[in-house]
Amino acid sequence: MKHINLFNLVIASIVFFAACETTEDEPGVNNPEELVGNWQQSDIEAGLEITVSSSQTVLDPVSPGSGSGISITGSGINETLEYLSPMFMFGDDDCGESDCGEDEPKFLFAAQNLGWDVMFDPIAVIGQTLKIFLIMDDHEHDYYHDGTMIDSIITRAVYFEWVIQDTNDFFLFDKPPDKFYMAEEDLVYSFDTTNLKLIVDSQELFSVVFDSISIDEDTLIWDSTSSVIVNGD
Repeated sequence: MKHINLFNLVIASIVFFAACETTEDEPGVNNPEELVGNWQQSDIEAGLEITVSSSQTVLDPVSPGSGSGISITGSGINETLEYLSPMFMFGDDDCGESDCGEDEPKFLFAAQNLGWDVMFDPIAVIGQTLKIFLIMDDHEHDYYHDGTMIDSIITRAVYFEWVIQDTNDFFLFDKPPDKFYMAEEDLVYSFDTTNLKLIVDSQELFSVVFDSISIDEDTLIWDSTSSVIVNGD
């Protein structure tokens, strides 16, 4: 069994809301009761910094990638992921000190099957199967018999599938993925910073079953008889 705080990675960085009726406010009057309820996110903005008078490539995070995609094959799975994942695009610099703990995973790359037009539509996303491959640096805590603890950084590659059944219950801590595969440390990938590509070469991920789920620490059981192969760029 494996003890990690893995499902801190499944943070609600994007939250879907059901819409509520709009009402006309009386000018100059506060109506706090109308703030309580379900709200619909109408838009989201992201920015990129560029340097003038220079030749450079600007990433378009919404369109499909220009490479072959990240293919996931094996164990009855045959999927190609073409979109960057909005769930895991925000780094340590994008949140305040109170929101980013030292033990939080650092996401290096994430790709998914669903386009952003579906992800940001609370109606269209219901019933969809979200499929994500990600690479991250995570903390691993090793405890010794004398009670001391060694904290080390482990690089993990993860692929999971999740049927979205309710926008209000998206990524709850007590709901494991429908399919989950993982490898750690000995990963076969590289970053091409010139062409803005991640290249994965025949990386094998093994099936993982969640024996228990906790906000602080998850208990995982590995199944070496079931695996998938990750390839692509």
